[in-house]
Amino acid sequence: MEGFGVIQTEENGILNLNRYLPLSETEVRLVREVKVQTGGKFTFNVGFSDQLTLQIDDEVVFKGENLYQNSPKWEERGYVKPDQQIECFLHKGIHRLTAILKAKENFGFGLALNIEGDGYRLLPAHLCR
Repeated sequence: MEGFGVIQTEENGILNLNRYLPLSETEVRLVREVKVQTGGKFTFNVGFSDQLTLQIDDEVVFKGENLYQNSPKWEERGYVKPDQQIECFLHKGIHRLTAILKAKENFGFGLALNIEGDGYRLLPAHLCR
């Protein structure tokens, strides 16, 4: 994470930003590169709280908001759950994934992202340019 270094996800795959950042931080830019061996269709399963803009190679592919609602339904409470799907075609080569995440509430904010598709690997975070 820019300005704060490399951070790790929880065992459940969620990146809980409140574990790493002071409460005064309300916006972060998370960057990771992925190397695609052969071009093809990829599905990005994304969960987040509170507001997310996802870019691939500086092109916005998703914008959304997931805020707390006082509801008996778990899915309406703003929890991080990778239930948003974004489908993209990626050509062979290295692609830069950028998540701009904003906290809009005092409950904390976070991100979960997994990729479905063949012939890719995430590059180590320290290799991001």
